[in-house]
Amino acid sequence: MPELPEVEVTKQDLYSMILESEVGTESKTIAKVLPYTKEFFTAKTNPRNNKKDFLAQILKYDDRRKELENSKITSIYRIAKYIIISTDASLHFVIHLGMSATVYSIIATPNDRKLIESGGGLEFLDFLNSSTDRVFARHHHTGFLLKDGRIFLFHDVRRFGEWAVLTDDELNKFKDGFGSSWDPHLSNFDSKSLIEFINNHPQKTTRKWNQSNMGLLSFIGKSGAIKGCGAIYSREVVFASGLDPSTPISSLKEYDWINLANSMQTVLSESISDGGTAFNSKDTDDADSVRSRGDFVRPSGQLSRYQEKLKSYKKKH
Repeated sequence: MPELPEVEVTKQDLYSMILESEVGTESKTIAKVLPYTKEFFTAKTNPRNNKKDFLAQILKYDDRRKELENSKITSIYRIAKYIIISTDASLHFVIHLGMSATVYSIIATPNDRKLIESGGGLEFLDFLNSSTDRVFARHHHTGFLLKDGRIFLFHDVRRFGEWAVLTDDELNKFKDGFGSSWDPHLSNFDSKSLIEFINNHPQKTTRKWNQSNMGLLSFIGKSGAIKGCGAIYSREVVFASGLDPSTPISSLKEYDWINLANSMQTVLSESISDGGTAFNSKDTDDADSVRSRGDFVRPSGQLSRYQEKLKSYKKKH
C-alpha cells in the first residue's frame, strides 16, 4: 500500500490541481522547495536501509531544490508506482508513496510564508510538525510552495516513501529500468499486448515469462513484470479471473491471458474510479484522521472507497 490505483489518483489530482488550475502561471511556478526534515534524511541515508535507489540524489537535494526556485511545472505523470513532476529547469521530482505517504496541499498563511522565506523551510516544517491543531502533525517531511500561495506537502508516517530530484539524464536512466515490465493501466494495454509481452520478454534470467513455473499470484504481485500491482490488487485480479492463484504461468492458455487482462483492467479501473483503497477510512469522513493513521488520502482530500468492494484481500473463502 499504496499500489497502482492510489498512485494514479494522486497523479490525477496533482495534474488537475496544478496544471489545470485557472489561476495562471503562478499556480504552476515554484517559489520555494522545502528541505528534508532531519528524520526523513536520516531514514533515507541510514546504512541499514536497503532501499537506496536515490541516495546520490538525496545527498544533492539541498543544491537542486534551490535550482528549482522560479521554475515552472510542465508535466505530471506516473511510471509504475512513481509520480514524476517535471519542470522547465530540467529537474524532476520523483515521488514514491512507500507504505504510508500522501501528498496534499494547504494555503500558506502570512506566518507560513515568513517561516519558509526566513528559515529556508525547515522552521516551517518544525512549526507544522509541532502544531496541536492537526491530528496528523509530526510527519511532514518536505514539499514545495507555489507562487499562488499553495504548499504541497509530503506526509509520510513510516518514512518508507521517496522524494528526490533527478536531472534529465538521471530520469532517463531511471525510466530504462522499467523496460521489461508492463503497466496494466496504459491505454495500449490489452490481452494481445499482454500475450506479446509474456511470449517475448525475458525474466531476469534468459527464460521468457511463458516458460516460468512461477505461480500466477506471485507473477502479478511480486515478480515485477506487472507494474503497480501488489498484495491487494494481485489478489483481487486473480479472484476476478476465476483462475487458481497457484497456477504456474507457463501452463496458462491464450484464453486465460485474455481473461486475466480483462480482469486487470476491470479491477484497476474500478478502484481508480473509487479513489483507491484505504482501510482506515471505513469509520470516518475526516481526511486528516485517516492520514494520521498512515493510510491513503488523495491530494484533493477525497477518501478512498474501493475497500468496500474488495472480494478477496483479507477475506476468507
